[in-house]
Amino acid sequence: MTRNAHPPTRPADASDVPAAAAHPSGAVGHHRPRGRLPHSGLLIVAGQLLLLLAVPALDDGAKRVPPAVFAAAMAVSALTVWALGNRATSLALATVCGLGLLGMVFAHQPLSMGRLAGTLALIGAYAFAAVLCVRTAFSAGLSPTQRILCGAACYPMVGVVFAVIHTAIALFDDSAYAFPGAADAGRERRWIDAFWLSFSLLTTTGFAELAPAGRWGYTAAMLEAVCGVLFPATLIARIASLPAPDPGAGGQRAT
Repeated sequence: MTRNAHPPTRPADASDVPAAAAHPSGAVGHHRPRGRLPHSGLLIVAGQLLLLLAVPALDDGAKRVPPAVFAAAMAVSALTVWALGNRATSLALATVCGLGLLGMVFAHQPLSMGRLAGTLALIGAYAFAAVLCVRTAFSAGLSPTQRILCGAACYPMVGVVFAVIHTAIALFDDSAYAFPGAADAGRERRWIDAFWLSFSLLTTTGFAELAPAGRWGYTAAMLEAVCGVLFPATLIARIASLPAPDPGAGGQRAT
């Protein structure tokens, strides 16, 4: 019995590229959104900053958040999802937020079901946009600058989400927050106080005159304080340490 001297032939469509070259170790993640704007990180950060500038300008002195603030926040969350390349999802998100906004506009009582539905729609939309920003920051084909911008945009998103949560808790439980100082003890609590409290907790500055006083206020404040400490120390630091994409290995170096 003779041994075959010829090695078995490889299929004609077999690739000569090694597995390590086909899947380079420098690639970060496996998710690459299609249709993402080239400067999506910068646009998203600009949208968050514009929203924060609009919040005090729209203050009407009431306890509940004005519909104009909800509309601006919902628009920013939908545009964030759109800038990251999720066109169909952004349209669906805008539709849900629009319905929630209509419920808030026609809600005459702060504790009505329409008001609650709009609040939950805004919290869900902003939380979804923040998670999508983090996922995009770890995706392949992004430059370090765009990664950091996408990750940093999530920071004010967390503040807005908790601001709406603080406002909703204060409406359902009037004893959840209080003014510890004598100078503010006699004035009415406003919705913008919850926004100021949220970003004071998130940045650990402690400038807010409003303070949690009940169990639900304590719970929300503790969760936000933990997010404010861990977010820049873990997520942003991790994003900043990711390697830059290699254009020769299939990466897309974006600016």
